[in-house]
Amino acid sequence: MFSRERLSRAVGMVLLLSPLPALAQTYNTQYNTRYYEPAPEVRRTNGPPSGYGTTVELGGGVMSFTGAAARGAANAGGAWDLRLGWGTRSLLGFEAAYIGSANGLTAAGLDPNAVLLGTGAEGALRLNAPVAYRDSLIEPFAFGGLGWTRFDIINSDFNMSNVAEKDHVMTVPVGAGMAAAARGFMVDARFTYRFVYREDLIGNNNLDNWIISANVGSEF
Repeated sequence: MFSRERLSRAVGMVLLLSPLPALAQTYNTQYNTRYYEPAPEVRRTNGPPSGYGTTVELGGGVMSFTGAAARGAANAGGAWDLRLGWGTRSLLGFEAAYIGSANGLTAAGLDPNAVLLGTGAEGALRLNAPVAYRDSLIEPFAFGGLGWTRFDIINSDFNMSNVAEKDHVMTVPVGAGMAAAARGFMVDARFTYRFVYREDLIGNNNLDNWIISANVGSEF
């Protein structure tokens, strides 16, 4: 049994400690001690948003045939293209392109205003050597692929020459170039040689051709 003295001490201790919860609540109210997890750090990624590099480019250049008969009938002319690319930040990439060309014709028996218009499409695998730093890129590349081109004579009122009015040919484009990109803007310069097969525009004479061109566009 508790003695009267021990009972008095216990009651005193209870009375002494009873204000502590209220004091603690007041402290927590005035001084918020709740712990919050820090927000995760947002890291800025380098390079294009796609990671591997996707491009849209428009370009133009100079085009000429290499075969003697084709060079005798068609002058050096202009060329243009619209390109879609995938994998500019990778070792292996791919390009798909619409291509066009226009060459003046000087064949005997043909309207002197005649122009040889070429339009077609091609796809090519691209081997890249990307040197990237943050949003910038310097990239030598080589490529090879397969395509199709249609040649038509336009601006001609008469044609009594040995040049056919139109021709559909298969092409094998190969070449190399250099690309550079910074903050989503991309440029490249390239040399393309196209081997041509199934031609009969000027009999069975060779229609192989080369193009030196430059392209500008976006990388994303």
